[in-house]
Amino acid sequence: TVAAVNTGVHASATDFTALATTNYGVDSYASDAVVNYGVKGIASNGYYNSGTSFNLGGNFEAHSTDVNSFNVGVRAVVTTAGQAVANNFGLYAWVPGTAPTDYAGYFVGDVNITGNGWISAAWTASDSMFKQNVDTITDAIGLINRLNPKTYYFDTLQYPQMRFEHQKQYGLIAQQVEAVCPEFIKATRTAPERDSLNNIITPSISYKGINYTEFIPILMRGIQQQQIQIDTLTAQNQSMRNELTSLQNQINNCCEINNQRRQNINGNGGNGSGENNNDVVNSHTLVLSSDAAILYQNTPNPFGTGTKIRYYIPSGTSISQVVFFDEYGQKIKDFNVTEKGMGELDIDANNLASGVYTYSLIVDQKLIDTKKMVHQK
Repeated sequence: TVAAVNTGVHASATDFTALATTNYGVDSYASDAVVNYGVKGIASNGYYNSGTSFNLGGNFEAHSTDVNSFNVGVRAVVTTAGQAVANNFGLYAWVPGTAPTDYAGYFVGDVNITGNGWISAAWTASDSMFKQNVDTITDAIGLINRLNPKTYYFDTLQYPQMRFEHQKQYGLIAQQVEAVCPEFIKATRTAPERDSLNNIITPSISYKGINYTEFIPILMRGIQQQQIQIDTLTAQNQSMRNELTSLQNQINNCCEINNQRRQNINGNGGNGSGENNNDVVNSHTLVLSSDAAILYQNTPNPFGTGTKIRYYIPSGTSISQVVFFDEYGQKIKDFNVTEKGMGELDIDANNLASGVYTYSLIVDQKLIDTKKMVHQK
């Protein structure tokens, strides 16, 4: 009653000569009763209360130093699967409690499932104490645009051991995702399937899998960045509307003033000759010169793989630059203009993420003009 370790069943079979075909630690059989147990093991601690007891209803081990060996701690098979039986479970585990450490199954290491896995809820370890080098996702939209979602069907005829679904699937191809986000891809292989005599009936295959859960933060960040673009474009649109309203009001005021002047000229305020000596017109002189720096709007805009920007640099200037900024105001590129007169930039945007960008012309350290351009893939 004071043992620290209680074992209901402990079995071991070893052949040091490596001549035996099959070794059984326990070979048992039960049939023809209402409830049949091939093996039933109970380990109980009723008296030892030090808190260090270790009770095992069954303890099964498989080990070998042979690199070609196939080691299974517990192998559970239902031989009546597919027949007229109410329920078939290769392995059934149950725990009545609901405490944080009550688990029907506890696995230390990876778990590989071929076929469907049904769960009521799934939790992923995400505590801050497990994480280091935490950083912000900067170009989520760019990552999303490089992915290529597909529809497809699984090859259930060539790979029946994978227990794939037969209906149409929606997802990604592991090899294509690996070129964009290699951290989301992991390679593994299946265990070979064997018959009761340990003969391989289905060989092992190697394949790659995708961690789809990792896409959730990418999609969340992409929506946030897209909302920034939407807010920016909305604000620009509202600004343009306000400018148009202001221009319309100025035009309306100008027309109203002209109509009033015509009434004064044609009415009693005139001298009969269509002239009004009391109508004083303020006159100003404005000199327009073609020898001024000019930055033109890029065309096309919005653009896909490329666009063109024209500019004019007058003679007599020293240093001229076209500077490009992202939507957050961070400088991403500058181009030194060395020639005078008309010029044109061919922009290659194949490696540029979708978004709203600005570019400015700076001549002799003076900002001449700034334009907006929209890149859409």
